[in-house]
Amino acid sequence: MIEPLVDFLRPLPEWIPKVGDLIVTDLPFSGRCGGRILKIEGIYARIGFIDGDVAGMWIPVELDKLLPAI
Repeated sequence: MIEPLVDFLRPLPEWIPKVGDLIVTDLPFSGRCGGRILKIEGIYARIGFIDGDVAGMWIPVELDKLLPAI
């Protein structure tokens, strides 16, 4: 009975964004949006957004502003 609790308390590994990952991010002009990483260029990821006001757009977003969509 204690083992699941121990697994729950174990820290998650740090997420490293890679091409193809589904992400969520907050954009200053559109709010929270989800999409898929299409390309990584230095500290930016080019995101193909699939929802929100920016659906269908490809927008570069800083890597540290991305969260995995789980």
